[in-house]
Amino acid sequence: MSALTNVQIIEQGGYPAFAVIPYEDFVTLTKERYNEQTVPHEVVSKMIDDDMTIFQAWRVFKKMTQQEVAEKMGIPQSNVSRIESGKTSPSFQTIKAYAKALGVAPEQLDLD
Repeated sequence: MSALTNVQIIEQGGYPAFAVIPYEDFVTLTKERYNEQTVPHEVVSKMIDDDMTIFQAWRVFKKMTQQEVAEKMGIPQSNVSRIESGKTSPSFQTIKAYAKALGVAPEQLDLD
């Protein structure tokens, strides 16, 4: 990106307070931010309102059963139940497999 040349500085009380730049420059500067993976409001609401783990909330949001997730992961349904219970910490490989089964990025299953 070339140097910003079309910047408007707005002062308050005699001091610079805001810098206004063209929208195209803003998008270029924040491009990485726009590419971040997010978690839909509905998933977060299920976690809070219905006391679900993020794994269970995503599965319900995607309208899938534990059996469907298990089949896509190649594991028994009881293992999916264990993952969703929150009583165990799944390995990164398991998180990747669960994410793939749901069609989401692994980062979307980690709110830390």
